Amino acid sequence: MLKTHNQFLIFAVALVVSLMITGVFIPGLLSNSGQNGPALSTNSILDNMKFSSIRTLQNNELLSQNPSNSVDVNNLNFVEPAPMGIADYGIGNNNVTYSYNTSSFLGIINITSLQTHNSSLNCSNQMGFQLNVNLAFCDGTTEYVYWVQNVISLNTTSSNQLISFIDNIWNMSSSSAGMHKSSISGNGIVANSSGTSFYYSCANSSCPGNSKIITYPTYIKLKVDSITTSNNQPEVKFLYNDGQGWITYDNVIFKFVTQLSNNLGFVVDGHQYEPDGYSFYNAALIMGGPGDGSQTKDVSSNVHLQLEFWNGHNFQQIISAYNFGSDTAEGIQNVVSTAEACNSNGTLFASVTSGSGSLKQIYNQSDVSIVNITTGINSGIIKINGTSYSFINSCINLTISTGKYNYQIYNENGILTASGNFTALPGFNKIIPSTLTFKVKFMETSLLLGTEWFVNLSGGQTYSSLNSTISFNLPNGTFYYTISTANKIFVSNITSGSFTVKGISLQIAVSFSEVMYNVKFTETGLPSSTIWFVNISSESPSGEITASTYSISLTNGTYYYAISTLDKTYEVSSTSSLSFNVNGASLTVKVTFSEVKYPVTFSETGLSSGAAWYVNITGGPSSGPITASSYAFSLINGTYYYTIATSDKIFEVSSISTSSFSFNVNGASSAVTVTFSEVTYSVTFSENGLPYGTIWYVNITGQPSSGAINAGSSFTVSLPNGTYSYSLGTTDKSYSSNTAEFKISGNSEPETAAFTEVYTLTFSETGLPSGVPWYINLSNKMQSGQITTSSYSFSLINGTYNYSISTSDKIYSTLSTFGSFTESSGSPGSISISFSPNKYSVTFEESGLPSGSTWFVNLTNGVSSGAITGSSYSFSLVNGSYDFSISIPNGYSASPQKGTINVNGANSSNSIDFSKVNSSNSSGGTSNLVNYEITGGVAAIFAIVGTAVYFIKKK
Repeated sequence: MLKTHNQFLIFAVALVVSLMITGVFIPGLLSNSGQNGPALSTNSILDNMKFSSIRTLQNNELLSQNPSNSVDVNNLNFVEPAPMGIADYGIGNNNVTYSYNTSSFLGIINITSLQTHNSSLNCSNQMGFQLNVNLAFCDGTTEYVYWVQNVISLNTTSSNQLISFIDNIWNMSSSSAGMHKSSISGNGIVANSSGTSFYYSCANSSCPGNSKIITYPTYIKLKVDSITTSNNQPEVKFLYNDGQGWITYDNVIFKFVTQLSNNLGFVVDGHQYEPDGYSFYNAALIMGGPGDGSQTKDVSSNVHLQLEFWNGHNFQQIISAYNFGSDTAEGIQNVVSTAEACNSNGTLFASVTSGSGSLKQIYNQSDVSIVNITTGINSGIIKINGTSYSFINSCINLTISTGKYNYQIYNENGILTASGNFTALPGFNKIIPSTLTFKVKFMETSLLLGTEWFVNLSGGQTYSSLNSTISFNLPNGTFYYTISTANKIFVSNITSGSFTVKGISLQIAVSFSEVMYNVKFTETGLPSSTIWFVNISSESPSGEITASTYSISLTNGTYYYAISTLDKTYEVSSTSSLSFNVNGASLTVKVTFSEVKYPVTFSETGLSSGAAWYVNITGGPSSGPITASSYAFSLINGTYYYTIATSDKIFEVSSISTSSFSFNVNGASSAVTVTFSEVTYSVTFSENGLPYGTIWYVNITGQPSSGAINAGSSFTVSLPNGTYSYSLGTTDKSYSSNTAEFKISGNSEPETAAFTEVYTLTFSETGLPSGVPWYINLSNKMQSGQITTSSYSFSLINGTYNYSISTSDKIYSTLSTFGSFTESSGSPGSISISFSPNKYSVTFEESGLPSGSTWFVNLTNGVSSGAITGSSYSFSLVNGSYDFSISIPNGYSASPQKGTINVNGANSSNSIDFSKVNSSNSSGGTSNLVNYEITGGVAAIFAIVGTAVYFIKKK
């Protein structure tokens, strides 16, 4: 179900009664007049409606601005196909507007027979019933309005009458508003239609009464409820009842609302459009196509539709009804929708049958009775001619046809509390004691058959008729009246007056005459004497017009017209509203012609993204900078010349789709394709240094290879501006060339491809264990990479080179870590590299010996320090693990006297502490060096010492 209009600014409505209206019954509705039973007062009885021609701002009410007193219900639909059924636009008798809000709408569908068809649909017999309403609420000071749809999808094929239920919600709060899945919760999803997001949900197939085959006759109800959740957020409930009881198939909560300040529920307002200027605050129960703006045709039907709203006491029929809706795109044709009433109880409904119909108001509050009965009890049931109506809050409001009725009122316990009879008159009524009335008959002449005319009494009653008489009953008294017609094309000889009822019937004659007004069409833009035409609907064509003006006399009404000319090079430049209203005064309609223009689209390829380009039409418009890939002009017929340019001069036009820089506009749109390519410059490589007949190559980064080139020949390539790197190659590997780069900046460039003869130089190593990697780096950035063999060769040109040698095994090094050589025509041919293990300094430092004392350090590898008279001694050792022992002078001990040292790629130092031993332990002789190794006996000595210490502590 597609909303056809832009979304809008919300309004809030505060509803009070402001004007009481009564009237007479419309022909075709049931009417039972008589003298028996109490009459009805014309006091206002709906405390949640107001009727006025000029609205007064009420508390919490925000009004959209609309210069008209009421909306034009035919603003969007005036002929079928249209959404046909029953609708409340908030417009009553004489276009008097009213507005109200309610928490619930009820749609009742009674199908005796129905068959529709549209061969263009996937399912040609598919159609839909829609209950469409408008929801309004305020979040803080921000107003929101949503269009709410409760929809039946029905297959009218006699053998497969499948029914299913769907709902839609559209955000109408602004022209660009949409639905967001984060702001709403329900059983459905947020989808997209023509760029507008909306919410929809399909009733689950397991829901009772959904996705089932129905048979005629059938009785179906649709309902929408507006409530406020416990979290103070608006919620809409979607319900249906097709014989399985009421089923709620979706609960939609507007969870983005945090400060709900006014939940108006569903709103009807005939005073104003939605702020988009043409969609309506209405409620409608309509028939149409199955969805997506589709249409269908009523082949045969017998359908009754009822639309009711919750008035705070009971569900009540709408008080004014049109037979078409507006805010939905789906429609149906070949439909006659008229107002009818049930003979037994006065229930009103729209009767839908197939046939040639028209869009119109089928009744208003002047045609039917709006009855208020104060029951005297809080809640219960009232029976009107045997039909039961439930109510709460002590009274009931009913919209029924005029006529005589009996009633019985029952309380909640089913006990009869009151009964009586009343006569329902057109308009708003309360039950009052019966009074004697007499017939008053107005008789008119000169009106066209079927023209509606009105008698309006000073007490608020309004009576209308489509024939030549209007009759009604009144009690004795003096009454003031006015005479009018609905469309103002007739005027009465008596516009107002008074009469007195004195116990007898009376007749009043009225004569009408048609009013005509001058409508003048004035054109501009056509050459002198050019023939043009004005064709007004329902009027004779103008014929050929050669002057700049055309006049016609017309009665009041809305007219649609078409403008044309024999010279098809001209057209009406503005067609926003090819209609006008004659409303009691002459008027002028301005028509502006202009030459027909056709689109000419230039499309480019080849430019880099964002590069600006230009199209300049000689003697005509210029595009200005274009950054998109296409640009369109609107031009009249003719031959045009043009030029193409770009601000980025590295591009040029390489081809166009026309034979020259010109094109013709000849009654149709046209296209020109422009191909750009980068400007290129030649780069020539000239070879130098290769023997004759040698093949060489040029490889430019990002460009195709040159292919084979013979020595002595050159190579040329075309390239756009930029910096390029390249390398040269040759099949003769005894020659080489360095990698280089060149820059193109708006000029051709020469490049020399210089080749130089190369010679082999071999590095050979000794001393490394097999498989130990080593490396060679030359000063020309040549590198050997990892070498695991004992030699490596380079191909070098003559010149002087520096080199460095390294190995990953740091146990080894060479004295030739760095060096240089000069290559001269193959000499030298080799360089020898000798590796040897690295040695590190291991120092022993003593303390405690007298100066000049002699001591020794002995290593397990058989190396000894010899006599040491100083305080330190150093060994030069390769990586490894070594045991050591200390030889000490007589009378001294060393700590440690033996141990193990580890050499691991670094110098190290070891401390030896000497200390004097007691004299009792001394030999008493001269100082002799004691050279021994600490064995297990030392450990035993340490153990004895330890024990001694232990017993000393225990003593």
